[in-house]
Parts: sequence; structure tokens; C-alpha cells
Amino acid sequence: LLPDQRVSDFNLQFGKREKGSYVEVGLLNSRDQQSGEFPLSGNDRQKNRVWSISLGSRLGSVWSLKTDVSLSSTALINAQYDQAVDLRQVAARIVGGIDLELLQLEIGAFRIGDEFQSFANPYLINNLQGIDVSLGNAGSKSRLNGQLHLMLGRGIPNEEEAVVGLENPLRIQGQGRLSYRLGPNSLVGFMFSPNFFRQDLPNENFTQLNIYQLDFQSAGELLKMPFQSYFSVSNFSNGLGWQDSLIVDQAIIATANFVLELNNIWHLELNGIQDLPILDARINSWAYTIGAGFRKNMAVSMLLRYDQYGIDVQPALGTVLKCEAPLGKFGQMSVMLNWRFTSNPSDQIFSNQHWHGNLF
Repeated sequence: LLPDQRVSDFNLQFGKREKGSYVEVGLLNSRDQQSGEFPLSGNDRQKNRVWSISLGSRLGSVWSLKTDVSLSSTALINAQYDQAVDLRQVAARIVGGIDLELLQLEIGAFRIGDEFQSFANPYLINNLQGIDVSLGNAGSKSRLNGQLHLMLGRGIPNEEEAVVGLENPLRIQGQGRLSYRLGPNSLVGFMFSPNFFRQDLPNENFTQLNIYQLDFQSAGELLKMPFQSYFSVSNFSNGLGWQDSLIVDQAIIATANFVLELNNIWHLELNGIQDLPILDARINSWAYTIGAGFRKNMAVSMLLRYDQYGIDVQPALGTVLKCEAPLGKFGQMSVMLNWRFTSNPSDQIFSNQHWHGNLF
């Protein structure tokens, strides 16, 4: 999610993805909440909708076929020239896979139109066509597991670029992960994603825009009460900024989460995220939360948060309310509401809602 954006997401699923045969339709809607220039272009106001349909089918015991088609509609409004433009474009992908229990392989092709937009997806690279490859052994009983995902493509050529003779460099999106099980209830993992946010690759192979993460997960008992814990260090910040920003920086960011189950209903929750000023001493952003919650017919958590983000922002207290509830027999709703006690209205409140339906 990006600052000053309201994003709603609706999905309806028939069948189950994990079984290989499913149909899923979705609508993602994003629009500006405040006046002022949007960071991705020179337009003052923008609205974006993405309709999508995904189909999956098992072909025998080991083969599978997946198809994704999305249509984006983007309204760009330039207040200076009193102009409005409506851009529509399609993105599609088809992937075939084979599952041999100890090894999973998927190979496919994709095409993303030059005017296809999804403001809620910071990873999106448009004007691209190429191949999509995934390889892993997630189903293996081995202590060591790995997954690799690569998207390689070039821009979709047009007549104007051909006449001018513009270069069409290879564009790469990739992510690899290795995990090692230390014991029955503990796991350590490493993720590396080179050039993930970049459209044009420079001459050097590695820059500060590479994403890396080292994490550790464990579960056990503390005072005869079960707990789950998670720790990580990374240069990828998901939620350090109050408005759920996505940041790739030279800073090293440490994250910790701890949940203690007091009984079958109540739990205690501790969370922390801290910039480690190893590479840049000016960086001093952090956020810590503590609170409790219950799970019965629904799950509710109420947390107290104390944070500081950015060089010029003063520390402030806030609250976080999280709620998850079933929608009848086939749906699920989750809502998160953050309130920050500050005099700056743009830093005060952020909310996120998600609705999901599963009919089988």
C-alpha cells in the first residue's frame, strides 16, 4: 500500500487452490485520499480498478494448468489542464506445472500491457512479456528446502520505438529462498531478491535495491503456556512507516514478533521493528506494540503502539485494533485500524479491510 491511498480488495473463490482446481474472481480498487501530486506520476488525482479471474485445473495426478487474466482501468485527472484520461489494459499469464512430491516445477508465459496499472502493487512492471519459471521442493521432508521464482522478459515493441532504435533490455524479477529446519519446532531461512524493484538493469549486477532477509521462527512453551516467535533482519520494510509503506533501503531493519497463548481464548502479543543505523547513522525509525486479544467466534486484538518514523517526525503513541470474523459459512473478513496521537492529520489514521469468500 502507498500513502494517501484507500485500497479495497474483494475475492470470491470456487474450489481450493491447494487442491489445484479452482476459479477465483477479484476486484481491487484504489484511489487517492488527499489532494496533491501522486508519487508515481504528475497527475493530481488518480483512480484505479483491476478486475481479475484465475483458473486452475489438475490434469491427472501430477500435471496442472493455471491461467490468470486481469483488466485494469485507470482514471488520470490533471487539475492544471482540466483533463481526464481513462486508460484500459490487459495482463495475462498461463502456466503449466508438474508436482513430483519432492520437486515442483512451473513454466509459463506472461504479457503485461504498457498501460496496465495496479497502484496497490509496488512490484508491478508493465510493458513486459516473457517467461515465468518456479522451482522448489516445499513438499520435501528434508531439513533443507528451497524455492526459486524468476520472471524474464523484454518490453513489448511498438513502431515508434523501432523507428527511433531504442534499446529493449532484458528485465528480471527474481526471488530465491532457502530454509533449514533446526528441529521439530524451529526454522531458519534466507531470502534474496535481486533487482526486484527495477525496470531497467544497469551495468552493475548488484546494488542497494537488492532485497535480502534472514529470519528465524520457533514455537514452544513458556511457563507451561504455548508461544510462537519470529525474528528477522532485512533491508525490506513492510509497515515501519505508519502508513504501511514498502521501503527498500541501505538500513538494516530488525523485526520481532512474540505471541503467548494464555489459555484457549486469550493471548498476549508483543511486536517490534527497529532500524539498525549500521550503514547510515542518520536513520532512526522504530515501532513497538504490546497488547492482548481473544479468539472465539471471532479474533480481536487491541495493541498500544509507540513509534518514530522518518528523521523529522517526533515519537508518538498510538493504538492498533485488529479484527477477523467469519462471514457466514463461506467467507472471512479482516479489519485493521491504526490511530496515532499526533497533531498532523496525515499521520493520524490508517485502515485496511479485506474480504474473502470460499464456497467449497
